[in-house]
Amino acid sequence: ENSLPGAVYIPAYYYRGSRFYIHTGYRAARCLNVHIQYGQYLYEGKKETGTGNDRVEGNLRSDVKVQVDLCF
Repeated sequence: ENSLPGAVYIPAYYYRGSRFYIHTGYRAARCLNVHIQYGQYLYEGKKETGTGNDRVEGNLRSDVKVQVDLCF
């Protein structure tokens, strides 16, 4: 899976399901780049995912990543 520039991301997949993600980047100025990634897991047959404070009710889990690059 491609992640934000300069980042290494190897997701650990458990259970059955699927994942999709959308990644976009925008060059706002010569020295300002913004990258945004939204991803979502859909687990088959699960009523909740995670444990403790990371627990989510339902079979969907989403994540958002934002990176801002500035040069000087």
